[in-house]
Amino acid sequence: MISLPSYLTTLAPWEFSVYIAPRDVIQAALPDAAGAFRSVVYLHGNSGTRLLKEHPDRHISYVLVLGFDDLMAYISGAKGSLLLIEYCDEWFMDDPDRIRAFGEVCKNYSRKRGAAVLLSVRVNYVIRTLQPFIGPVQWVQTSPRYALSQTPLFICEEQQVFRYGQQTLGV
Repeated sequence: MISLPSYLTTLAPWEFSVYIAPRDVIQAALPDAAGAFRSVVYLHGNSGTRLLKEHPDRHISYVLVLGFDDLMAYISGAKGSLLLIEYCDEWFMDDPDRIRAFGEVCKNYSRKRGAAVLLSVRVNYVIRTLQPFIGPVQWVQTSPRYALSQTPLFICEEQQVFRYGQQTLGV
């Protein structure tokens, strides 16, 4: 089991934020982080394994989203104090107009309804394009292969460097 510092298990309320970390770190941190919210909606695509597994004790609504139009409709109509969105390449296809529309709808959601968090295991073009819409961003580096050009702000006992932007969902 992964031991996580407490600041990794918090989410910024009323913000559109991004959490980028290895799959096992996200899977370990999300249940505790989501537990602080009244209702959670988890949007995911059809590919890969879920970052957040279904569990009967959690008050989370899991929604399979098959395309970009469905994604936008679900976000516009979602009623949860926390909206978790697992990144899916198929939704965006590196189309700048789609990415900007997604950023706007997530930012509006966070201002009116609650926190919106995009979850990803890597930084890519889509996340970089979303930068003007995003509040806090958290990157967790557990391997030099995924190093980002940020100043290390936290070093754990094993001397692994955890890098992040504005503190949101902590490591």
